[in-house]
Amino acid sequence: NGEATSTSLVEEYVTMGFPKDMVVKGIKEIGHNDVNALLELLLTYK
Repeated sequence: NGEATSTSLVEEYVTMGFPKDMVVKGIKEIGHNDVNALLELLLTYK
């Protein structure tokens, strides 16, 4: 179930201090399979 995975992933990044809408946007762009690419993308947003 990809939805549950992305939900827990969103919560994980929000806990790290990233805004939820930014995390959701990043997951839509990158997907939730490559967490390293997602983290790099989020760091460029900040």
